[in-house]
Amino acid sequence: MSNACLALANNDIAYIFWQLNEKIPGCLGFSVRRVSADGSSTALPAFVGFAPGVPGQPRQRKTTDLWPVQSFQWKDVFAAPGTYRYKVVPMLGPDVDALTPHPSIALESNPVTIGGDYGDVAAYFNVGLISTQSVTKKINAMVKDGTYANISEALRGEITKETSPIRKLLSGEVLDKGVLSLLNKARTKGGFCHLALYELTDAQLIKAIKALAAKDRLALCLANADTSEEYRDAQGVKHTRKIKDGTNADTREALHAAGVDVTDRFVSSSSIGHNKFVVWSNTKGAQEVLTGSTNWTSTGLCSQTNNALIIRNRTVAQGYKDYWDWLVWDAGQQPTQGKDLREWCGGGSVDAPLSQGEVHIWLSPNTAARTKNADVTPPDLAEVFALIQGARQGILFLAFNAGSPSFMEQVHDKSVQMQTAGEPFYVRGAVTDPSPLGQFSTFITKRNATAAPDVLVSGVAGIPDDFGYWEKEMYKLGHAVIHDKIIVIDPFSPDCVVVTGSHNLGYKASYQNDENLVIVRGHQRLAQAYAAHVLDVTNHFSWRYKLSQLARENKMEQAWGDLSEKDSWQNKYFDSQTDASRDGFFFFGV
Repeated sequence: MSNACLALANNDIAYIFWQLNEKIPGCLGFSVRRVSADGSSTALPAFVGFAPGVPGQPRQRKTTDLWPVQSFQWKDVFAAPGTYRYKVVPMLGPDVDALTPHPSIALESNPVTIGGDYGDVAAYFNVGLISTQSVTKKINAMVKDGTYANISEALRGEITKETSPIRKLLSGEVLDKGVLSLLNKARTKGGFCHLALYELTDAQLIKAIKALAAKDRLALCLANADTSEEYRDAQGVKHTRKIKDGTNADTREALHAAGVDVTDRFVSSSSIGHNKFVVWSNTKGAQEVLTGSTNWTSTGLCSQTNNALIIRNRTVAQGYKDYWDWLVWDAGQQPTQGKDLREWCGGGSVDAPLSQGEVHIWLSPNTAARTKNADVTPPDLAEVFALIQGARQGILFLAFNAGSPSFMEQVHDKSVQMQTAGEPFYVRGAVTDPSPLGQFSTFITKRNATAAPDVLVSGVAGIPDDFGYWEKEMYKLGHAVIHDKIIVIDPFSPDCVVVTGSHNLGYKASYQNDENLVIVRGHQRLAQAYAAHVLDVTNHFSWRYKLSQLARENKMEQAWGDLSEKDSWQNKYFDSQTDASRDGFFFFGV
């Protein structure tokens, strides 16, 4: 193992990882410095110091020069778009009020660009994490000054306001550069947009749709998004009933009244029309498509983690346009999702070369059967499963609720295979639905602590109570927290893979839903952008999930609170018995 530093970036963050060949005596952490193209250096902000913090008190912001990072990774969430390197410098004690930089060690990363446009593809990620101290402080202040009655009401109110700083913070670039991008292109450059949407309730997005439709430049295929409600019968017994189109009913009525070209696509209650894509066409035909996981709602934009992917390829765009035509045609059939649509979707993927690598698009429903059969793998997931089994270095993922069977069993089985073979294999992931965690937690706790693979799969949580530097956090608004559907395989390899789209990565999505699944092979810049997002979300929730477990066990006194004044904080990173020591093979090839 040698001293090394690596940076990854997407449109939202840069993530920095580093390693040392040995422990540094007297090191009380690292200063992480952003180095601009002109050579100027800025130490990144830090929020945790050596003295215990007090919840509710004004929070100091110092830099990592003064409050160093006691870890071997850090992220930069403050950088403006641009190209940077990062310098990591060990800071030496013993005086915590007068740390000194190491006289000879300074690790410098590769250059990375904060941005989401990669030529014929572009990827944008929202922030979507409401369980942060920044959001917590903002909504708590609004409750204290009487603007809102409680924090839930405050957050719901702010994310629906087009001009709210909280909405802007949480939605990030997913709104303007992602979801609205092709509508804005049609508005400014001409052309036409075809939309297929599952949920549509956000006022700003509805306004944009109406404005483009008024120019006869838009057609919408809008699915039913059913809701449910509880009620009591005459005997007082509680029941739940489904409300057909409960989410979209008001929007649908308003769009029809405004003369928008809307196809009402109603699928059965056991299925969902789960697409969220836009095709932009001009006089030369279909040119670009927007897809991803982001529903056109304020919660989709702001209070769930989501991504938007733009593919600028005529073959792919035409494939989506043909699919849109089929969805509209099928909407007039009884029942919908019939044999003709299924045969067309199941006929194979839409394939095209990119500037780097290639893309395969799978469309759903693509099985002859209407309900899932665990013994028959759908064609789209068959390709995904084969790619998982072919992974050599590691797999990263984010998922909402994949159901079963799904990719989760495949990742778990691949991890076991690599452990049995004695090969290192890196797995990081997080899921909203806690049910899949059991299969991983059993595997993690029972594996040989000295052997690979390195596996960490987290659930979702917020800070469970006030302590140290932190205030109690709200972590969900509705049932989805992580809403991404992402798999990243071997992001540092020329054979890297990104899987994304609307597809929840389980059998039900292929058998029963309108979905699109995107597989991009060999595009390392895209793979590393998605990897940065997965690592950001997973690491954000991993510590919080552990805290929630401590809180349930009444062991919060064991929670990490402030910086150590001893260099022993490094020990776990050089102990082969701990997870913390195992990252090098993945990030640095050792």
